[in-house]
Amino acid sequence: MTPPSATSQRWLYGPVSDLLFGCGLFYVIVFAVSSLAGATIRPINDALFLLPFLIMVCGGAHYGGTILRVYERRNDRRAYVLFSLYATIALCGLFFWGLYNSIIASCLLTVYLTWSPWHYTAQNYGIAVMFLRRRGVQISKGERRWLYSTFVFSWLLVIVVAHESTGSAADIMIAYASVTGPNIHFIPFGIPTVLARILVLAIGVAYVVNLIGIAVSLLKRAPLRDLIPTFVIMFTQALWFSIPLVMRHFSMSSGLEPLDWEFRGHYYLWVVCGHAIQLLWIASYFARESAGWKGYSRYFGKAISAGVAVLVLPVILFAPDITGRLSVGAGLYLLVASAVNLHHFILDGVIWKLRHSRVSNVLVSGTRVPEPPTEVGEGSNWARRFVWSAVSIGLIVGLFEFGSFHYVYKNAFRRGDYDKASAVLDRLAWVGYDRANARMRLATRLAREGDISEAVRNMERSVKLRPVAEGYIRLGVIQEHDDQRLDDARMSYERALELDPDHIDALKRAGGLALKLDRPREARVYLDRVEALLENDDLRNP
Repeated sequence: MTPPSATSQRWLYGPVSDLLFGCGLFYVIVFAVSSLAGATIRPINDALFLLPFLIMVCGGAHYGGTILRVYERRNDRRAYVLFSLYATIALCGLFFWGLYNSIIASCLLTVYLTWSPWHYTAQNYGIAVMFLRRRGVQISKGERRWLYSTFVFSWLLVIVVAHESTGSAADIMIAYASVTGPNIHFIPFGIPTVLARILVLAIGVAYVVNLIGIAVSLLKRAPLRDLIPTFVIMFTQALWFSIPLVMRHFSMSSGLEPLDWEFRGHYYLWVVCGHAIQLLWIASYFARESAGWKGYSRYFGKAISAGVAVLVLPVILFAPDITGRLSVGAGLYLLVASAVNLHHFILDGVIWKLRHSRVSNVLVSGTRVPEPPTEVGEGSNWARRFVWSAVSIGLIVGLFEFGSFHYVYKNAFRRGDYDKASAVLDRLAWVGYDRANARMRLATRLAREGDISEAVRNMERSVKLRPVAEGYIRLGVIQEHDDQRLDDARMSYERALELDPDHIDALKRAGGLALKLDRPREARVYLDRVEALLENDDLRNP
């Protein structure tokens, strides 16, 4: 490592913005405020859909920042061609395969959710080192490995807890893995619980020892004021992953809402938001110090547009009503998110290495490295117009989907205006964002209101989008409210049993309906099957 020049700045933007956005103090403040008043603030955030909006804007922009960094200039496209082209083609191939193979789709999701905490961790480590170097704090190779180990141990805690054999893996990655379906799900490694407890304890001890050791060593190297950014980012890493996961694993209670696993999904989204802002903080600074800078508004506009589009356009193209077979709620969105994030992880892993001279000069030495003006915006005009036209369509659809579902649909549903809620979902179907779960909830409410025809229509749409046994059972129950639809209800229960032959509720309802239709032999077959299943269950669990 080369030391920073004498003219090096200590901060990128300034102490307040760097500590808030670069070092994660933003999340520390959210954590502290939520610990004091989370029960009051959280419902307000949920009602205003603040977090989903921040995730869309900040998350989309942070994907876009990487896309602009790699693809906007011909020099960068060529420098990273192995990743910008060939790795991209490979991921697109896996994505297409995953559309038709649930095992491949589930493997992509598993790799994504396993790699994701490392992506966050590696970024935190890089920022910690960057601030040390900007301040001229020289550490030995051994100390650098020591610092690196603290972040590695923090990540290993996530992996062990997430991949336990107890089945708790799906709720560890609560923001995504809890949304599973018949086509895509998280596949844990299956670490035995006893071994997992030993590993968590051993890794946790090593983590604390390394944390204390490197802190003491750094304090011998430099005054505290030079170490504050690094210490803050180390604390942020602990709040993001180490502390909540260890407490979850050992069933510890703190009395603080952000550490209560019941609300982990909500607060993990704040972690996602903090990470996205962190990358934008780095990417925008790097772009500002490069040739062709035209201001923050233009940069963030392009970044948000590109980032939202890469998530939205595949959903439009591969929606079940167009060319695909998976709906948003049955795995399509998770598959798109997995492919996009893996692509993002690969690119970020190679473009922000501090050992690269251009990155080091900008982020460590604080010196602008100009590029030839011809490298900015070069390329055929028609190709650029086509790309940015597609990106604009993606952004418009993304905004339309967000506003329609989170504001119009949810508010209409809450008011009991079910006709309007149904119309919103019909419009969302035009762009591939119709949702099976929303249709099911709406159908249930319509059935209670006595609008059986509209309830059946929405429920039929739900099972088309996500064909699962529970959906067909719900459809059959609604159809039974209309004597003219009893044969349709019988077919719905049969379809549920095709998907899950041992589904006791489906067998009971099919048997009951057979009695209603005066088919006693058919009813006896279903009910005998129920009795046999219950007896087997009693034998297994005396």
